[in-house]
Amino acid sequence: ASTIVVTGLALMLFSPRFVLFEYRDTWSVVLGMKQLVFLLMVFFGFGYARMLAAAGRSSAPGDAPAVGKQLVVIRMRQFHRYSVILAIAGILLAALLPSF
Repeated sequence: ASTIVVTGLALMLFSPRFVLFEYRDTWSVVLGMKQLVFLLMVFFGFGYARMLAAAGRSSAPGDAPAVGKQLVVIRMRQFHRYSVILAIAGILLAALLPSF
């Protein structure tokens, strides 16, 4: 993941077209969308990790009932789907950048 961040930042910062928070042409808009997708992937990744930790806790007396654990698993599946969709969107947006 750190390789993606470093190479993405390097390609962005070394491009003469990049101006921070300016979206005047199509290339800048696509780059902004790609950055948003990446931030959402990080957000869902942290959420998934937190839910994975919650699902891994043992069920001791007084803990949340099994229904609560099932809801965590359902939410984890949703976050996993969102992450896959965002990853595909990020790849497609990255592939579009050179064409502008």
